[in-house]
Amino acid sequence: MATWREAGVHRNAKVDGIVVYRSEGRYPGLFPAPHFKIAYPFARHGIMSNAPVRLGNEMEANVNSLHDRLVLAYHRHHRSSRRAILGNPDVLGTGGWAQMLQNDFWGTPLMDSGSHGSYRPLCVASFKLNYLVDGFKPFGYHLVNVLLHSLATGLVVKLARHILPVGRSGVAITGLLFAAHPIHTEAVAGVVGRADLTGCIFYLLALLAYIRHVRWRQWGDGRQWLALAVTVLLAGAAILCKETAVTALVVCAIYDIIKGYAGSRDKVRLSTATIFQHSPGTRP
Repeated sequence: MATWREAGVHRNAKVDGIVVYRSEGRYPGLFPAPHFKIAYPFARHGIMSNAPVRLGNEMEANVNSLHDRLVLAYHRHHRSSRRAILGNPDVLGTGGWAQMLQNDFWGTPLMDSGSHGSYRPLCVASFKLNYLVDGFKPFGYHLVNVLLHSLATGLVVKLARHILPVGRSGVAITGLLFAAHPIHTEAVAGVVGRADLTGCIFYLLALLAYIRHVRWRQWGDGRQWLALAVTVLLAGAAILCKETAVTALVVCAIYDIIKGYAGSRDKVRLSTATIFQHSPGTRP
């Protein structure tokens, strides 16, 4: 793994309180933004004051990745990236769609002793669709990744509206941080990062479906079972994109517990207020 100095990444002076880095060197695929990349997004003047700057830099990084090579990922993942796409028989179509369900992320049979064990058929299917549309031309692969990141950002904002207090700036801050945080650069600019993007999208959709289930259950709406079934299906799809999404249903259960505790607390407060209202000492 090359050091930042070997990669041509140099620390520049602070710009309005933000430390930025310049990427130019022997490893242009390491840092996809051609000009500046924000490394520490929190500025001394507060979170929102530099939000347009951060968002602009992240958009610049993602849009410029459209013109990068097909295998664009961090240097340590370069070899596995070639295996996952360029050398994957499931992407090339030599094994057929059914064979994809029996192989790991790199096209190796799951029962093979050399298999990594990463089972992500939905992500591999998206690579195959890219290949069928335009071969190995990199633009389409990167365009899909950028669009998926935009969709994930929209879902994060929608989820924040359900969880965060109404009328606060927290929803906007959450959306900006998710869209512009440098930690997402590898997943968006690196084509193999699509597993993280698709897994994240189905994960968020599962949470949103479960929130709808909880709401309909509280109202006694019969559609609550439909929402629950959709939640399970979306959680399963997330797992078929990235194994870490196995926690989706666990998070749904935790949300239900927290929501139930908050509801019980509100009922206690309402009961207490009612008791005090009807007690003899409080009557005029």
